[in-house]
Amino acid sequence: MHKTIKYLLASLLIFISLLLYLNLVDNDKESVISEKEVQNELKETVNNIEEYIVEHPDDLSALDEAVYLQYVLGNYNEAIELGIELIDKDPENYMSYFRMANIKTKIEEWDEMIHYMEKAHDIEKSSHMLYYLSTSYIVKDANYALELLNKLDNYQMGSERKFLKNYKTALEKYTKVKNFENINDLVEYIPDNVLMNCIVQDGIKTSQSSDDISKLKKLSKHLNE
Repeated sequence: MHKTIKYLLASLLIFISLLLYLNLVDNDKESVISEKEVQNELKETVNNIEEYIVEHPDDLSALDEAVYLQYVLGNYNEAIELGIELIDKDPENYMSYFRMANIKTKIEEWDEMIHYMEKAHDIEKSSHMLYYLSTSYIVKDANYALELLNKLDNYQMGSERKFLKNYKTALEKYTKVKNFENINDLVEYIPDNVLMNCIVQDGIKTSQSSDDISKLKKLSKHLNE
């Protein structure tokens, strides 16, 4: 019981700290919580969660939270190790695979990223997950990404309809021309800049236009800011 309370209080503390960090006035130096302090709070929280997991190995919500926080902290090896454990314990939960796909995106392991995103979509066949699967394939095969996106007509898209329609239009332009302007059109609809940056770097390598290369490099700099 003590560990449970400690885990919940630590989680509450970090969310409060993040909220303060995002809302405090920048020029009030004495009251602003530094990014380093937030990072320290995150580290303390994940340590508390992992201690809790040792005593409560069947608490899958806590394990999922640990995977996510290690991912946020940039501790990708630790996140992968915990993510594999989560998949072993909760193989029917699409979020277990989705978490791993996000981690693999950050370390640019594209084939494994697509593998885990496919597993997530196999379980959760929603327009939302199909969109993420489509954007995952852009890095490998933009035409197949468009083919996947065309299947969205079979789903109830709801409030996502306009966003997905715009993404589809941008992707159609990109697969036909593959120039800077169409890449720029896609940026708004890609969930992770790592994927977009990969496309940009490929464009820099293959473009024959010095003007396009200059624009692509500017876009690459913007994506990495």
